[in-house]
Order: sequence, then C-alpha cells, then structure tokens
Amino acid sequence: MNVLVIGAHPDDEILGCGAVMAKHKREGDDLKVFLYGRGRLDPQDQKYDLIPIPELVSYITKFVGWADVVYTHSDKDLNSDHRRVNEVSRVAFRPHLSKAKMYAFEVPSSTELGSPFNPNVFVEVDEDMGWNKLRTLREFYKDEMRLFPHPRSEEYILSLMKIRGAQSGYRLAEAFELIRG
Repeated sequence: MNVLVIGAHPDDEILGCGAVMAKHKREGDDLKVFLYGRGRLDPQDQKYDLIPIPELVSYITKFVGWADVVYTHSDKDLNSDHRRVNEVSRVAFRPHLSKAKMYAFEVPSSTELGSPFNPNVFVEVDEDMGWNKLRTLREFYKDEMRLFPHPRSEEYILSLMKIRGAQSGYRLAEAFELIRG
C-alpha cells in the first residue's frame, strides 16, 4: 500500500500520526511524507493562506495517482496553515482524480483549541509504535516539545494515545476523522 502524509510544518506528521506511520512501515507499506514548510524560520510560516490554492496543489499532484491512503490535517485546527493544507489536500485528491482513502489527524496544541475534533476512525498501535513516536519527537523535534501539562509534552501525547485507545477498546490508538473512505 502507498501511504502519503501531508503536513504543514515539520513535526506535524509525527504529532498527528507518528505511531500509525510506524505501523505502516512495519507492515511493509511504502510511506512518503510531504511537508509544505521548513519550520519556524520559514518565511511562509503561518502565511499559506496567501498562496493561491492551485500553486499549493501543484506541489502534491505527483502523489495523486500514487497514494492509496492520505493522512493530513483536520479542517478544525486552530492553526490556519493546517486548515489550508487540509483544503489543498482535499482539492488535490478529489474523487474524480484519486480513489485514495483520506484521514484527518489531530495535532496537540492546535486541534484541541479549534472546533471540536470528532474522530470516527481509531487505529490500534502497540507500545513500540507509541514509544517510537515519542523518541522521534525527542530526537528530531526537541525544540518543539514542552513540559507537562502542555499539549506538546511527552506525557500529554502518551496520555492522548491511551485515551484514544480507551475510546476504541484498545490499549493505545491514534484517532482520525474520515475525510473519504
């Protein structure tokens, strides 16, 4: 299976679906990540709404025929770049262009502050996948991490996976909103 994760900023992909990405890799799926931004020093950060949608779509069209599954931001995020990336992803992967299944992920410190995130898809992950997510955040995105009770703390992120697991009958899970199944 070909899996594409589309994020606005570096760290969004791991925060949103890092454990599920590890699961896809373990299952032998081909996984690609496309990030629009390069981080806080990117001059376009928090300005994607100023870039025309066709231009933003053009960056991901090469994946349209390739991807079987797409994970992207929720349209309910507080962060405007996240909402824009959701919109652009839905435009690029319209049903007449792609049959890819599409899911929206939640990003701690952005999703819980926006409109209600109502997950209807829960993917079970095991402890190794959960710890892989935390290790990746610690190793590559330590400047983005905070101390508990901040939503970008390891304790919060692990707790969220436990809550999503409990909501769905698993020990640990990541949750998504189905965009298109």
